[in-house]
Amino acid sequence: MENNSPCRICEALKPVNTAMRECRRCRTEIPAIGALDEREFVFDWLPFHWCNSECVKLIAFTMEPAGPRAKPESDPEPSAFRPLKYALWGLLVRPGDGFMVTPIAKCSLKVKKAEETREARWMLCSRFLREEIGTMSEAGLLCPSFGIVTVGDQADGFLTKAPSMMEFTSSRLGKLTHYGAYRRGAFRIADTDRKVFTRFFEEHKPLYCAFVREHVPWDQHKIDHELRRDMEILFKWNRQMDPWRERLL
Repeated sequence: MENNSPCRICEALKPVNTAMRECRRCRTEIPAIGALDEREFVFDWLPFHWCNSECVKLIAFTMEPAGPRAKPESDPEPSAFRPLKYALWGLLVRPGDGFMVTPIAKCSLKVKKAEETREARWMLCSRFLREEIGTMSEAGLLCPSFGIVTVGDQADGFLTKAPSMMEFTSSRLGKLTHYGAYRRGAFRIADTDRKVFTRFFEEHKPLYCAFVREHVPWDQHKIDHELRRDMEILFKWNRQMDPWRERLL
């Protein structure tokens, strides 16, 4: 897997990315955002993509991570995206197929204020999601049979219910449980699954650690104490992905 940067996708999305960076609509149209200091509501997130083939086969819609980030240059992606990217690359798409992870909103703010303003912010940001997909499609960088997966109930509800996103619902493959639900026990391994999980852990541990070393090096130091958590998340996601694999062939 290669992170093609610069690449055809980067070049194609430059105008969209520039428009995102310059957008001020949330500040002008959502009073609660307009009242925030410039340091409290910050543009933070471009799409992350890998493409070893001529086109992207899969797009994952996620919630925007909390922020703003203290050190965006040294920690370019949130740790939560580490197992997600491995899941798409190592468990779902075929070798060589491209995928993209794109937060629905592109700016970061603290969790409480994010929850209060999420619906309005997502509606304003939906134009950029449409432009990302439309631009890649027009440039021949999006497979005609591409699929969309969502991460979490809120992202899934947005894709399936927001009028601005209705044109993409036919591409929806399904929903992954949000990684934030780990603390609520959503990824707990059932007693009946322990043997199966142990085999999964032993098979994927070396692959996952190698993946992190090569593609997420800034997170390498976290693996020792977060490996079990990541593997439990990946184990559940692997099962949730089972029905989708045939559609991506």
